[in-house]
Amino acid sequence: MNPGVLRFERGPDGAHPTWSSAAVWADTISSWIMHKSRHKILLEKPDKSDPST
Repeated sequence: MNPGVLRFERGPDGAHPTWSSAAVWADTISSWIMHKSRHKILLEKPDKSDPST
């Protein structure tokens, strides 16, 4: 994974990403972990209709 490829919109403090940028980051990391990592991990999105998740 090349960390220089990702660019984020920053929040008002200038340090933290916006919520939408954080979601892109999480999706990117999740995809990398499942498909390209040396030690792949299967991740599943929780079922939003299940209140226990």
